[in-house]
Amino acid sequence: MPKKKKTPVAEKPEVLVFVACDAVSRDPNSNKSSLYGLIDTILAGSFPMRLGHFSLYAKMRGTGKHDVQLNFSDPSGEAQKIGGPLSISFGRGNTCEIQIDVNGFAAQKQGDHQFYLTVGRKRLQPSLTISVKRQKKK
Repeated sequence: MPKKKKTPVAEKPEVLVFVACDAVSRDPNSNKSSLYGLIDTILAGSFPMRLGHFSLYAKMRGTGKHDVQLNFSDPSGEAQKIGGPLSISFGRGNTCEIQIDVNGFAAQKQGDHQFYLTVGRKRLQPSLTISVKRQKKK
């Protein structure tokens, strides 16, 4: 009986970069990504506040194919999934880049809001924290 070839086991992806920004563009010639308007803090005049549009960008290293889920946690720790899972494949160089457009993000109160990626039940690190603060009146 011939031996079966072992299928390589896909390793859990490692997050190299995970940031929020106004926009992401990719140069068609070099395939390099450029991130514009990095976001780590949002000032709000009142709550709840709604932010129109921003992008989440992640660069990961790994092997094989995976379904990655974007999740969100508000300052009270209440977590929710955002959208459905994204299917990713690692190509040459074992890296993969993803861009997720977020429209209509709403913060009910000030504090740290976390975005994080999961594969199955495993939470990938690092997570991304956006601090929402009340804008001081002048």
